[in-house]
Amino acid sequence: MPSEEEAPQPNQGVHKMAPWYMKKITFWSLLAPIFIFFGWILISGPTALQNSRILPDEVNKTWNAFSSWLHEDEEWTGTWSATPEGYVDFEEMRLSDTDLIITLSSSKGCLSGTVASKSVCRAMPLFNFNLLEGNVSALGGRADIKVYDHVGGKRLDLGYIQLRRNGPVMDVIAGAMFLQVLPAPVRIARHPNGSESSQSEPMSDYCAKEREALFEKLRNGSGDKKTQ
Repeated sequence: MPSEEEAPQPNQGVHKMAPWYMKKITFWSLLAPIFIFFGWILISGPTALQNSRILPDEVNKTWNAFSSWLHEDEEWTGTWSATPEGYVDFEEMRLSDTDLIITLSSSKGCLSGTVASKSVCRAMPLFNFNLLEGNVSALGGRADIKVYDHVGGKRLDLGYIQLRRNGPVMDVIAGAMFLQVLPAPVRIARHPNGSESSQSEPMSDYCAKEREALFEKLRNGSGDKKTQ
């Protein structure tokens, strides 16, 4: 029988050291990008550092321009009505018989503006026009819009409309709460001068007649109660 000294010993894992040349390769692979960076600065000089500062702004400008193009900001911005002047194919547009006026301003697909109509005046004579806000779809042909205003310093949501645009022509489809104002889809067109007309003329007296009629009705109602 083999003695205890001659008894076989269990195999023990041996940790092998990495070759010396592998350590050097790893070391130089870590230093190489640093040398390349400083070499680029030495060769390009101040221009390289200046470009590195300008790059984020240029990327932001490029993205803004792309987003504006994608959502067709220029095509949305302007004044829209059923009586645009200057179109040769006006009859072919088949616009609605309506006095609805919508002004829109679009920035990277975010819409803001106003809506005014005599039907709006009759339904809500205290407002000359209502405010709009919404977003254009990714393909630029549709927008979901909230109609709102401010009463006593608080925002009051009045309803929703959907805008479907095909070139200079747009269909306005009323949603919940706004059906009493626009009972059916309305087709209007953008004024040919486009974004130059995005700011409409002041409409502080747009609903003046309807408002006066409401006040007269209230006065008559109050007088009838006193005589009873």
